[in-house]
Amino acid sequence: MNTITDMSQLRAELQQIRRDGYASDFEEQEEGVRCLAAPVFGPDGNIFAATSVSGPASRLDQGRMDAIVPSLKRISANLSNALDPA
Repeated sequence: MNTITDMSQLRAELQQIRRDGYASDFEEQEEGVRCLAAPVFGPDGNIFAATSVSGPASRLDQGRMDAIVPSLKRISANLSNALDPA
């Protein structure tokens, strides 16, 4: 597995996730599986849920993942907006 076990590397990864607005999993949870996830925010601005896409690493190469990110972030933003009563 590719699990991050170094605390400084984990902190750097979390900073990148916050900056980019999505997280990626390159076979860290399960060998042969890659994932992308983006937060869905509730009306209070806190993370309420997440949207994610998972698939076999053989089909989710870096190029494919890069192509999916904009749609994933758009869907998460739309869900966040739908949860905001304003």
